[in-house]
Amino acid sequence: MILLVKIYIVVQNNFNMEVKYKQNIPGYIYGKPEVPKAPLTKKDFELLLDSVLWTKEDEENRELLGEIIKENMKEILDKIVSYFGSKEYLIYYFKDRQAQTTITEYVNNTVDRLAQWLLDICYKPLDENFINYNYLIGIRHTYEGKGKADNVSTVEHIPARYMVTCLFPITVVLKDFIARKVEDPVLTDRLYNTWFKLQVITTALFLIPYTKEGRW
Repeated sequence: MILLVKIYIVVQNNFNMEVKYKQNIPGYIYGKPEVPKAPLTKKDFELLLDSVLWTKEDEENRELLGEIIKENMKEILDKIVSYFGSKEYLIYYFKDRQAQTTITEYVNNTVDRLAQWLLDICYKPLDENFINYNYLIGIRHTYEGKGKADNVSTVEHIPARYMVTCLFPITVVLKDFIARKVEDPVLTDRLYNTWFKLQVITTALFLIPYTKEGRW
């Protein structure tokens, strides 16, 4: 697949890998000091994982999900971009502050960050850096951070309702690709369930900036 020439893999210890979609992605600052600290404790996150019935098997499934994504990245991105592009009310949030013109640079950088995020949630340890970066992604959809990663003046805020409803298309997009890779229908279901859990967990982190203090 042509797109895979953009992907560089640096193997670290055991399961923990840094898998890159591109060498440089504007606004991608995972693990950097400037990433804000999410207002939740390690125990909060452990309970969040427990609430989606996260298991050792789910942790083991992440690497295989990552392999599936790497092998099919172009098609997966095409499907996600086509989904958003087909919804005028969603494309609206990629327009300039006057909601007149779609900002191409903003769209392109967002797609690159999306691709890296798809890999990160499969390969990055579920640790403080994971929590904080997904919290930052949430901020970047709100009045406090919209467009700042690319220094563009865009529509200021994406409502929380779309942060929730977009869970489904981002989850279901992987279903056929999992089935292509895995012949065992039981394992296919388990991988899909792990992917669904990852979407629920990260969306919960995205929503922290949308809530009033103490209400998350």
